[in-house]
Amino acid sequence: MLRFASGAFTAIAGVLEFYWNQLGLSSVTGREFWMLALEALVVTALLGWALSAMNLPPVKKRAFWLSVPLLVLITLLQVHQIGNPVRTGAKLEAQIDGAVYSDVKQAGSPQLLIVPTISIRNTGEPSIVERFDLSIHLPNGTTIHGDRQGIPERLDIPFSDGSTLAVFGDDSLERRTSHPIQRGGTARGRLAYVFSSLRSEELGAEGTYCQLTMLDAWGRPYATQLTGTGSFYASATEVRDIVGLRSEIKSK
Repeated sequence: MLRFASGAFTAIAGVLEFYWNQLGLSSVTGREFWMLALEALVVTALLGWALSAMNLPPVKKRAFWLSVPLLVLITLLQVHQIGNPVRTGAKLEAQIDGAVYSDVKQAGSPQLLIVPTISIRNTGEPSIVERFDLSIHLPNGTTIHGDRQGIPERLDIPFSDGSTLAVFGDDSLERRTSHPIQRGGTARGRLAYVFSSLRSEELGAEGTYCQLTMLDAWGRPYATQLTGTGSFYASATEVRDIVGLRSEIKSK
């Protein structure tokens, strides 16, 4: 009888473990699961010993060893879940609110500077956001990744029409997301990238878009895109005010 009970219990536990993990109903896997299974077997054995004095008929004994281990195991798993809830992680929703661009010189070489404004909302667990990467996708299929620059305390961006936009390091998105974004909270800020093999006129080509990727505290990737029409600004006078960000505009 004991050999039959052990075999039945092992088969039931194996099937339950497979479906439990496949359905994502619990974080219990591997050694933790089998520790719970052992506890269930011990509890069942104690119950069987307590009922042995009742001299149950063979049919009821088999029913006991088939059903009770499963019920005990499910109960232990539920108790484990209550005490160790599954962490779902962050749920980020990012969008690029706009981007200014300017042809500048860096170390004597022409560069394209792009400064996007990004909003990130979190509807999940508190999380930092990091590993920001901005890439420009051209109509011919070429993808160019920018070189991320730290925004200093003050960054003056000159434009071809003579206007100037000043942005500030306090509004750096990297700084604002180095602390966890709380559930229901939003982080908004700016990033800066330079592209050495890209010119401003290429941004206006039909089909060109930029993509920003990032990672949350769990290492999960997120991405958001910005198309060219009405999204890239080549003049300080086109920049709109955004709540929570500071900027100084000087027109020609």
